[in-house]
Amino acid sequence: MVTHTSVTVTDLPVGTEITLSVTALANDTLKGDTVTVVSYTAPEPISNLILVTKHNSLTAQWDSVGNQNFTVHLKLHNELVGNCNVTNTTKQFDGLKTASKYTVIVFSVSGNHRSQEKQESAFTLPLSPTNVKVNYSNSSQISLEWGAPDNIENASYLVNMSSSFWNQSWSVPVSNQKTHRFNDLISGTNYTLSVQTMAGELLSEPVNVSHFTDARKVEIGLSMLCSSAESLFCDMNSTRHEVFQKLNEHFNNLLQDHVFWELKKEQTDN
Repeated sequence: MVTHTSVTVTDLPVGTEITLSVTALANDTLKGDTVTVVSYTAPEPISNLILVTKHNSLTAQWDSVGNQNFTVHLKLHNELVGNCNVTNTTKQFDGLKTASKYTVIVFSVSGNHRSQEKQESAFTLPLSPTNVKVNYSNSSQISLEWGAPDNIENASYLVNMSSSFWNQSWSVPVSNQKTHRFNDLISGTNYTLSVQTMAGELLSEPVNVSHFTDARKVEIGLSMLCSSAESLFCDMNSTRHEVFQKLNEHFNNLLQDHVFWELKKEQTDN
């Protein structure tokens, strides 16, 4: 009970509906009509806003003090593309563009009061390119082409090429086009190529292909000297065949399919 016409109520919970009632007293016993007012305490801003993305969806989650209502805005290129009110501390948006930067803005709401907003941005994950293939090659060039993933805009790509045999590697960023040519390559080499879609610092799974540059064939002759304690052993067809097989196994282990090679046995009269 107070004798003046104002009072301050403290230690109320944030973001909460508050009902206050006032009744006038006369002679400490006679009561007048009770007047009731409903209002809200101001909400606290959210904290720890985290965005988790997939290639076509985004989930926002955050922390909050008290049981509050929230308004969530979703923007793409500063244009509002999603808007909702929620009572829990998470919200998922589906059907988004892949490899696109979205901004989520969240603020608490309590009656007519709203907190300061918090915002974070994140890229949806990119989809891999489609139909990656070599469309041209010669002895020193390989040209690669591919298709854009579905539901993407302003696509950028990372094109990779390597030869482990020659210890060569290239990584080339490509924007707004779907082809790239590598020059000054070594003839007869099997190169591994891949294309990844880029979104900020995010990369899609690579799509890989391999391709040989045209071989400029050079014939190299090998001669071997055979000696044996067994008479005519080195001149036997079975011996020559076994030596050729072992030589073939040696080059296969050394060169594998990294470069073009062929091993042919010279025909003799025997």
